[in-house]
Amino acid sequence: MVVAGDTNLSDRGYGYRQLTGVVDDVMRSTWALPTSTKPLFLPLRLRIDHIMVGGDWCGRSRGRIPLPGSDHDAISATIGPCPSTPTG
Repeated sequence: MVVAGDTNLSDRGYGYRQLTGVVDDVMRSTWALPTSTKPLFLPLRLRIDHIMVGGDWCGRSRGRIPLPGSDHDAISATIGPCPSTPTG
């Protein structure tokens, strides 16, 4: 399962915590910079855009992409099956 987009859920809110109880936030695998570029919200370092994966899916190559004229940056990640864990 993959859930992606401008969810308008702050990564500090109750709805976000409920969502991440079911799926993993791909952007949180490393330090996640804010996506909101509104001057009013810059000090809060809000992140309202998310890429979530569940089941056997993982994300790699995470990043942000500036969107001139928008009030937030886009995010990107490579999504695919999780690497197998070696046994033995």
